Amino acid sequence: MIRVLIVDDDQTRIDRFIQNNPGCDIDYTKCIEGGIDYFMAKADSYDIICLDHDLGIFSDIIPLVKYIRKYIDDGGKCNFQILIHSANPIGSANILSHLKYTPIICTKMHFPWRIGNLFNILMGAHD
Repeated sequence: MIRVLIVDDDQTRIDRFIQNNPGCDIDYTKCIEGGIDYFMAKADSYDIICLDHDLGIFSDIIPLVKYIRKYIDDGGKCNFQILIHSANPIGSANILSHLKYTPIICTKMHFPWRIGNLFNILMGAHD
């Protein structure tokens, strides 16, 4: 089973991710603290981590991205891919700049919740 962490502030997008990917075991949160908590507890179990660049007006994803980077730099397992699902090119570029020169596969995609079985496609799994 594909394990996924979604960090996004929009419940409609989260619901669409879940609906379009029924074969995945999905954790999700709308806040940075929740993202860090999930990652701390289960980092080595995730296959895909989906990040939105902003989490509402007063928050962004960068503290989690920096935490992921530190985890990698400290020798943590990085068996996961990161999917940046932001339509904001500056926000996406900012996330990518923090993950430069790591072994993580990072993919930018606009509106991936519109695509069915996205996680299966990314992971190369077939029904």
